[in-house]
Amino acid sequence: IKHLNVRKEGPEDDKILAFARGAYFFLFNFHPTRSFSDYPIELPPGRYDLVMDSDEARFGGHSLVAPGQQFFTAPQQEAAVLKHLARFYLPSRTALILRRSAVRSGGTRPRKP
Repeated sequence: IKHLNVRKEGPEDDKILAFARGAYFFLFNFHPTRSFSDYPIELPPGRYDLVMDSDEARFGGHSLVAPGQQFFTAPQQEAAVLKHLARFYLPSRTALILRRSAVRSGGTRPRKP
């Protein structure tokens, strides 16, 4: 399990837990009242597909995150370090599971047989 870098701003922690396991990335917002827009998470460069959102109606949620979304990292230079960040909407008390997309050299995704 690899823990991902998460920001901490202000006097109160954001209460975000982010970690990777294999090709899957897990993002949890444990804050009881605060949702986050465009929350930056450092990830390996690439595309990430939304696999599960605990805020979906089928789980009793409000469906605030569109199903089937794809997220892309963008390079960001911080001092002498190049980071790749993806930004997420993280409603309070929810979890997202993402899967890193397999991309062939040349930027195309392999076709399904």
